[in-house]
Amino acid sequence: MRGNISGEKLSFEKETAVAIRAVAQACAVCEAARKTGFDKNKKSDGTPVTTADYAAQFVLIKEIAKHFPADEIVAEETPPHSLAGSGADGLLEEILKLIPETGAGEFMETVGRGNADAKSERFWTLDPIDGTAGFINSAQFAVAAALVENGRPALGVLGCPGLGFIMFSAPGGVRKARIDGSGEQPVRAPERNAEKIVFCETARGTPEAYALTEKIMSGTNARTQSVKMDAQCKYALVAGGDADAYLRVPNSDGRLESVWDHAAGAAIVECAGGRVCDFDGREFCFSQGRTFERNRGVAAATKEVYDKVMEAIQKAGV
Repeated sequence: MRGNISGEKLSFEKETAVAIRAVAQACAVCEAARKTGFDKNKKSDGTPVTTADYAAQFVLIKEIAKHFPADEIVAEETPPHSLAGSGADGLLEEILKLIPETGAGEFMETVGRGNADAKSERFWTLDPIDGTAGFINSAQFAVAAALVENGRPALGVLGCPGLGFIMFSAPGGVRKARIDGSGEQPVRAPERNAEKIVFCETARGTPEAYALTEKIMSGTNARTQSVKMDAQCKYALVAGGDADAYLRVPNSDGRLESVWDHAAGAAIVECAGGRVCDFDGREFCFSQGRTFERNRGVAAATKEVYDKVMEAIQKAGV
């Protein structure tokens, strides 16, 4: 687990250590749930949620709130009684099986702490299972934690069990550790040829979304490759040098992006020297509410290809 690095005093050192520990614990809960089994349900917006989502969120909030009790928390899941048409009592019983020695009252109170409005100067934003569909289908998912200060992600931690690591922002550059938080080391991204651009995109997009991404890729006038993947793991690929850009085209149904879906990944890509903005070239402000009302789409890219990618987006007229 993270402690001092060579005795060096780091900015947000305690926050980073706590976030890594919380993410490692939540990853362990998720992996255990995959082995023992978990219940699935649907939220009111039709998106999937599992008992592991709730258990992982409990673990994340409990660890962070223990060390930073005054900090507000913005998390994806609301207490399970909000699920439409669900047997809340039975669901709660199944959730508690994943987090032994936790009572129903403690669970509900802790998970309920994640309902802040994302408008304060400092808050944590958490996604207990980013890519729940990937988690259900034994594909990629991520556990994400970020600290936001003055509208910008001050630190980000991504646990990617399918990739086998936790990646996080740190002074001096991006670092990663084993999925249990041990074995910390710097991430040294290899030099990449800007004549070939590897793009990441969602594994569960619509035909229209994939066509728009293909149009943008063609507009770069470079050789391109598409990697389809769930969750914020795509940000980790860009920060780690395994991809050059991540595109998320604007949702055709008008659905807005949520802060917890991007804060940790954005912090890590920017720490690696890349840039993250919307399709109009605007930076994201993470303290204007739980969703981004002023932004369209998401583009994250290394500094080597950022300009070329943004030019292609404008050329495509997306």
